[in-house]
Amino acid sequence: MIVQRKGDPAERIRAVGLDPQQLVEDAYTHLDIRERWYFFVRFPRCFVGSEAVLWLTRHYSIPKEIAVMLGNDLIEMSVFHHVLDNWDFRDDYLFYRFYRDEKNSVGAPYTREQALAVLMQMKVPQLDSLVVQFYQAVTIQDHRVGLRLFRRCFVGKDAACWFRRRFNLERSQAIALGNALISLRVFHHVLDGANFEDGEVFYRFYDDEYSNEVLTPQQVYRRAWQTIQSYGIADIDTFIAQCKRAPSLGLKERVYGAVHYAECFAGFDAVSLWSDLLQITRPEAVALGNYLLDLGRLYHVEGRWGFQDAYLLYRFTSPEQIDQVAQPAEDV
Repeated sequence: MIVQRKGDPAERIRAVGLDPQQLVEDAYTHLDIRERWYFFVRFPRCFVGSEAVLWLTRHYSIPKEIAVMLGNDLIEMSVFHHVLDNWDFRDDYLFYRFYRDEKNSVGAPYTREQALAVLMQMKVPQLDSLVVQFYQAVTIQDHRVGLRLFRRCFVGKDAACWFRRRFNLERSQAIALGNALISLRVFHHVLDGANFEDGEVFYRFYDDEYSNEVLTPQQVYRRAWQTIQSYGIADIDTFIAQCKRAPSLGLKERVYGAVHYAECFAGFDAVSLWSDLLQITRPEAVALGNYLLDLGRLYHVEGRWGFQDAYLLYRFTSPEQIDQVAQPAEDV
């Protein structure tokens, strides 16, 4: 069971007096990471939750409750995870693995040279450009199969469909392109199966698993604004005013869970509107909603969710609220 809390996990770590990036490096250096077995099942490159809690309490002279909180903050930052994605971080005999130790554990379908040759043969643009377009085009979300939760992944058939449509490929060529991107360490199968399939198979971008980068509020703000401009939105106020006037947004009072919410709209209605207005895919429209949320221009009515293509209720920030949203100072 994964527990997510409100707020920025990196800020919670800083509130304890620790640097998030240094905490990650200290933990990776000092924890006992090795192969372990449980009921005849082998789990490579993992550590034990209770041992990690003991190390945290001794190394940083903090209470056990704070150590458990730090572990869950690192899970929320996608630094490590439970080996089966079944548990949050606990002071127990549970196995966890750093995502960085999974990045190079899969046998690639192609060598790097072969993968680059596939991209060239299919007249695919520069790899960096392809990855950005691909990331924005596919739906990335949590999927549950039985009791197992796979976080922030996409479906193989959706990716193959986008490859065929975007580059005018045959199905076999789309599968070859997917395997080339696996070989180039762009994404991987969630259970580390090596090959790409055009089917109901889950894959995850490595960038969604581990990154040394911990964004400052200034970097978050700048990235959100730059991306919104790339959608062709020159002025956010004008864009939001246009959205409010659109009948398809359905801006009105709504009732959810016996609570009345004034002047709100459903996430999936906004996604449909933005897809039509800006000629973008639904996943790109979801990304736009989350960037607007980062800029403080809209919010979930209860402050509990990011922006999703679902029946979740959101409001645009009022002029009075905008005045209270502090724009981060420029980086020095």
